[in-house]
Amino acid sequence: MTGQGKLGICAHLANDPALWAKIASLGVTYARIDGNWDSVQPERAVWEWSVLDRAIDGCRAVGLTPYVTLAYTPGWANGGAGRQVPAAEVMDWRSYVRAFGERYADRVTYVGIGNEPNTNGWSVEGYIRQLWTPAVEELRAVTEGFQVCGPELATMGDWQTWLHQLLQDAGKCLNVLTVHSYAATGREVLDRLGRDRFAPWERLSVRQVMALAGYLPLPLALTETGWNTATVSEERQAKNYDELFEAMESCPWLVAALGFNAINEPPGPDGVAHVQWGVFRDDVSEKPAAAVFRKYTGGGVRRA
Repeated sequence: MTGQGKLGICAHLANDPALWAKIASLGVTYARIDGNWDSVQPERAVWEWSVLDRAIDGCRAVGLTPYVTLAYTPGWANGGAGRQVPAAEVMDWRSYVRAFGERYADRVTYVGIGNEPNTNGWSVEGYIRQLWTPAVEELRAVTEGFQVCGPELATMGDWQTWLHQLLQDAGKCLNVLTVHSYAATGREVLDRLGRDRFAPWERLSVRQVMALAGYLPLPLALTETGWNTATVSEERQAKNYDELFEAMESCPWLVAALGFNAINEPPGPDGVAHVQWGVFRDDVSEKPAAAVFRKYTGGGVRRA
């Protein structure tokens, strides 16, 4: 995530070419895609690649760079203990990552490992031993061309201690450090990443923790941030993105920022749309935030 445009969007498993065209019209460079193990391999002997194929190919067809996050254990691999619980046999996870790598080596460069493990029950040691190290080894056995990213850290709770230990124990294997930051305003989001002034441990920024661990030169990407317009106005959402993107222009250390997410979730059983994080409404009409993205990218489709 260096040497290109900085902005992107979380697209989950977008499969509609019309939606991909709308996403591309924002002028963003990256689209984050869900490489969920429990969806691709719902049973030990069953592989269902078609949805992920369409998402990755749809992304590339409009000239965007896919960033695929691998996470979530299928029930057959851990006795039904829940998708956040690691596989009982690490070789099952290795098998999935190797299969992913071999299938997409010519279509995907950036791969994230896990999703917010620090708030999903993973210890640092467990994440490194059961998720991170096996995935890195399998991907790089396929090709050194993969850029391995992680840990999709949630900046919640005592994330500083978790990140510091991860960098000390496994930082040398990271190509890009990826974090998530949500706050009331765009400036607060960025402040959590790059605050320079002194602060107590519990208020250190990501960059300050990186400096303490000796990893300040490591590329840093914000792979989730956004605002739910079920709880704030669409105008406030747009203003927050504007604040963030404007402040980013003086932060060369931040190599990418991905908005969460492309499109609202559909209304729930009660008929109310509670999940409205999208830059587009669920009918694919644009919110004001779409214009903010174009303001900072110049808009238009980025062809491969």
